[in-house]
Amino acid sequence: MEQCNITSENIWLIAALICTTIEIRLLMNFKIDVEEERIQSPPKYSTCALTSSPTNSQLPTYNEALKMIEEKKDG
Repeated sequence: MEQCNITSENIWLIAALICTTIEIRLLMNFKIDVEEERIQSPPKYSTCALTSSPTNSQLPTYNEALKMIEEKKDG
């Protein structure tokens, strides 16, 4: 039966493999967390689009805007 000689090269190799394994696991966990966040949170602009009614979001015409300005001056 052969004995396994522990040398400094073997120790560095084992340490590098352990570090690489830990890094890969951390990266995979981070990637999964980011994907879940992206799926769960809607875009920031969607709430504005949903709450405003279509009639309020339309801009007045030029003539309507002039009438509104005149009404504000008179009132």
